[in-house]
Amino acid sequence: MSQKNQFDRVATVYDGLSKLVFGSALINAQKKNLVNVPLSANVLVVGGGSGEILCDDLLNKVKYIDYVELSAKMLRKAKARCNSTKVNFIHADIAELTGSYDAVVANFFLDCFDAESLEEMVMHLKSLMSPNAVLLVTDFKQPQMLWHKVLLASMLKFFKHASNLEAVKLQPIRQKLKVAGFREHYLSFGLRGFVFTAAFKLVNK
Repeated sequence: MSQKNQFDRVATVYDGLSKLVFGSALINAQKKNLVNVPLSANVLVVGGGSGEILCDDLLNKVKYIDYVELSAKMLRKAKARCNSTKVNFIHADIAELTGSYDAVVANFFLDCFDAESLEEMVMHLKSLMSPNAVLLVTDFKQPQMLWHKVLLASMLKFFKHASNLEAVKLQPIRQKLKVAGFREHYLSFGLRGFVFTAAFKLVNK
């Protein structure tokens, strides 16, 4: 497997593994952030996997969604889950995408990258955002509890083997976004501080 961050091999078991380990905590954290999506927004969803985020709470608010996913198998699962005409499913590398969006949803996506690639990806997402756009992120944060540290190390090892995950450690995602010119205007934590949910806007654009 040469392509990094390619989740085809785990597409059939990903949701089941997530629920086995975390229950409904991860998807609930993501859905909590949908209140920050502007009405009638043009939305970009990156790395959305099997499409659990494509719920009525999101679909009822938006004008359209470009759903970009690198894994063809994940994308097929997302299409099977949601047949809304508002969703344009795109099998592509997000790094090649151009456009302008009112909201960008990047859940459990930025944790896939090493430090250099993360900075490049953040700048690319920034280029896809309209001046008043919002960036919604739910992801893991640096663990403080021992069992979180063990769990994180196990996840990194598993996805390195199964998906050629680029990241060898979890980057400080919120700090990287702030350095890139994003301002946090919504923040909550889950799983005893192991997961954060945040909404960001650009300070100047």
